[in-house]
Amino acid sequence: MVSKILRDRIYTGDLVQHKYSKLNYKTKKIIDVPKQQHIIIENNHEAIIDRNIFNSVQIMLDKKSNEWNYTASSPHLLQGLVLCKKCKSKITYNKNHGKYFRCVCSSYKRNGSKFCSNIHLREDTLISSVITSLKENISNFLKYEELEYICPNTQTDNKKLDYLDSKIAEKDNLIQSLYEDKVKGIITEDLFIKLSKQYETDKKTLLNRFQKEKEINKNTIKKEDLICNVKELVDFNENNVDRNFLLKLIDKIEIDDDNIDIYYKFKAI
Repeated sequence: MVSKILRDRIYTGDLVQHKYSKLNYKTKKIIDVPKQQHIIIENNHEAIIDRNIFNSVQIMLDKKSNEWNYTASSPHLLQGLVLCKKCKSKITYNKNHGKYFRCVCSSYKRNGSKFCSNIHLREDTLISSVITSLKENISNFLKYEELEYICPNTQTDNKKLDYLDSKIAEKDNLIQSLYEDKVKGIITEDLFIKLSKQYETDKKTLLNRFQKEKEINKNTIKKEDLICNVKELVDFNENNVDRNFLLKLIDKIEIDDDNIDIYYKFKAI
C-alpha cells in the first residue's frame, strides 16, 4: 500500500488514464495496461507533492534491491547501484564467517556457475574505491559552472515533448473526425475501421516515444539541482558520505574481479 502511494503520480498534479483495460468484450476481466501506453495529462490539478521530490523518490525506489543474509535496519551504502559487469544482474552481499561482507552476483547466487561467476571483492574495498573516485572528481574542479553535464539541453527536451504531445493530440482529432464522418455517412464502415486502426497504431507509437523521452529526462540530473548542492559537494569526505548523496551523483557501478566501473550522472573529469 505504501509503495503504491509513493508511485502514484496523482499527488504531483498529473492525471493518469488508460491504466486498465478489459481483456475483451466477452468477459469482465480487467488487465493492467503497460505503462508506456498510459495516457498522462500533466498539471491537471493542484499538486500536493513537489515534482522534484517525487522524481527523487522514484529513483530511490528503483535502486532498491533485496538483500540476502542481512537483516539490519539500514541498507548497504551502495545497495541497488552495483551490477555484475558480466551478466548485469544486481549485486547482493554475503557475510564472510561473521567478519565482513563480500559482493555476490545475484544470478550466480541463484543459479550457480553455469550462469555467471563468483566475484572476489569485499564490500568495504568497493566502497573505498567509489569514495576515492568521487573525491578525485570533486577535487579536480574548482568552479561548479565548468562541470560538463551529460544530460541533454532542458529547452531542447521540452520542445521534443511538446512536439510529441501535439502529434498525439492531432491523432486524437483525426480519430474523432473519422468517427463523425462515419456517422454522417461520408465514409463506409470498412474504411472507418481500416483508417482508425492505422491512427491508433500511430498514436501508440507516439505515446511510447513520449514516455521514453520523459523517462530519460526524469533519470538525468539537472545542472540546477547539482548547483543547489555545491556545499554538499565541497564538504564531502569519507566520514560524512551518505546513500542519498551517492544516488544524486552515481547512475550505476559495474564490477568484476578486476574492475570497478563507475558511471556518473555527470561527465567524470
